[in-house]
Amino acid sequence: MIYRLFIIFFAPIIFLYTLKIALRYQSRRYLKQRYGFALPAFRKQPIWIHCASVGEFNTVLPLLKLLIKNYPQREFLITTTTPTAADRVEQSQLHNTTHCYFPIDTKSATRRFLQHCRPAICLVMETEIWPMLYLQCKKREIPLSLINARLSAKTLSVAGWIKKQYKKALDTTDKILLRSDTDRQAYISLGADESKLTVVGNLKFSADTQTIAVIEFSERPYILIASTSDNEEKLFAEAWKTMNRQGHLMVIAPRHPERSPAILNALKPLALEIAVRSQQQAVTGTTDIYLADTLGELNRFIAGASLVFVGGSLVPRGGQNVLEPARLGKAIITGSMATNFQNEIDDLIQHDACIQVDDIQQAATTIEALLADPARCEKMGQAAQQRVQQQADVADRYLAILQKNYADILSA
Repeated sequence: MIYRLFIIFFAPIIFLYTLKIALRYQSRRYLKQRYGFALPAFRKQPIWIHCASVGEFNTVLPLLKLLIKNYPQREFLITTTTPTAADRVEQSQLHNTTHCYFPIDTKSATRRFLQHCRPAICLVMETEIWPMLYLQCKKREIPLSLINARLSAKTLSVAGWIKKQYKKALDTTDKILLRSDTDRQAYISLGADESKLTVVGNLKFSADTQTIAVIEFSERPYILIASTSDNEEKLFAEAWKTMNRQGHLMVIAPRHPERSPAILNALKPLALEIAVRSQQQAVTGTTDIYLADTLGELNRFIAGASLVFVGGSLVPRGGQNVLEPARLGKAIITGSMATNFQNEIDDLIQHDACIQVDDIQQAATTIEALLADPARCEKMGQAAQQRVQQQADVADRYLAILQKNYADILSA
């Protein structure tokens, strides 16, 4: 009851935010489907997988491909909450797979969604705990499992009444398949039933292994500052002015490319020569920084970089995925605020494949040291890639558990 009142109270704000996103991306479908309207039709009950954004979809993609391969007769429904993730799903062109937007967690929207789509099973990626949806699934006897489950420090630090709602939601789940023992303890602390918890491994280790073509934009070697947030671009640009660059260019790829105008405005006082990819500006011999403000090209930039700093980690944003550069055999540096990926970082550090720094000064010093020692850079990259390859079968492990738990549903 408290949660429903909370949602009702904030309903106008939720609607305005949803409308804002719909207008920004010029998507009526986004607005309608978030409220449970204009939903796709299915011949029979689909296997439903929810991935909040691009990162979650990329993570589940190897498992999804295995499910499609093993059960080609089934239809699959992928829901996301962002238009960029929707584009990624559409671009994947997967067999018998349909995308629609995830319903807002109100009784009316979730009820319309479930009545229309009639999923046979619901698999929720990572941290998406939605009390109303979970309750509605339970009432309709739709099995719901969390996969690659984790909990952020932010989730664990919410108010007590919200934690109670989360616990009620988790009580309705069928299985919770976890990344690590640390995540298992986190779910126990939230009140999850221990009998539902199984540690399987991190699906990010099994991310799609398609060949990544190096992006062609300059013949100069470069370092990549990837997935930056907030003020990180300015921090690195200031440091770059005085660093020993070893002939390298700095490429900055912001987490949200639409921040490009604000980033350029913040860097303007530094009097650096900046080329902007979205404006098709060429890199010259005097270019200091290349701003890679485009979508869908990050992995191609990673593939050609001498080393990669993974951003969102020198500011309190929780960091970004360090396994993408690891998979591509790159030396990795990240900041101490990468709490959302600390397990992966600790694992890579243990294998001499990653360096974690406290601030921009340490980041700059570390970058200079690695650029001056290409052999160490290469060794770190090889160690990172080897560590990822050692755990590449994790999607198969998830598939085996799903087949054991839901054999009748998958084969129907």
